[in-house]
Amino acid sequence: MLHIESVHDERGAALVHQAAAGEAAAADGALRISLGRTARSGERLTLTLRYRTGWVNHSDPNNLGGSSGRGLRFLQPSSTEPLCRRQVWASGEPGAVRWWLPGHDHPADLRTSELRASVPAPLQVVAGGRLVSVVHHDGGTRTYHWRTDTPEPHYRTSFVAGEFTPIAQAPRMGPMTRPIRPNG
Repeated sequence: MLHIESVHDERGAALVHQAAAGEAAAADGALRISLGRTARSGERLTLTLRYRTGWVNHSDPNNLGGSSGRGLRFLQPSSTEPLCRRQVWASGEPGAVRWWLPGHDHPADLRTSELRASVPAPLQVVAGGRLVSVVHHDGGTRTYHWRTDTPEPHYRTSFVAGEFTPIAQAPRMGPMTRPIRPNG
């Protein structure tokens, strides 16, 4: 379940909120936030939620997809897969994201998002949107900051943290061999 610790508006003011507990916490409508005013239809809102998940997922050495835990998948080396690299990933699927990220899980409800994830080196974090920054900290950890600028449904939110080999790439843009013309 998700534990909502605080909710703030764009000015940093704390907002009154009520969250359901247990299995009901994963259902849409399980978090109610009072803005202290009526929002206009189509109005863009910026809210900051501080939360943590109470789900404990353990890597399953017999499952090639990692653990089957509530929206997040964990992989690590095991006796049956000793060369498996450590990773955690969240696939963007309807009904799966709500177990690790609060939000309204409906395809027509669009929003932008930001993800900040701190991981120990050598792990890296890849997510949807664009990479804003990577901050290296004392003690061998680093924080990745990803942001989506185009509104998208909640279920499209995904990330992977793992041990990767970076490969620099550049797009190849070749000249057009002939202009494209309608009807031929």
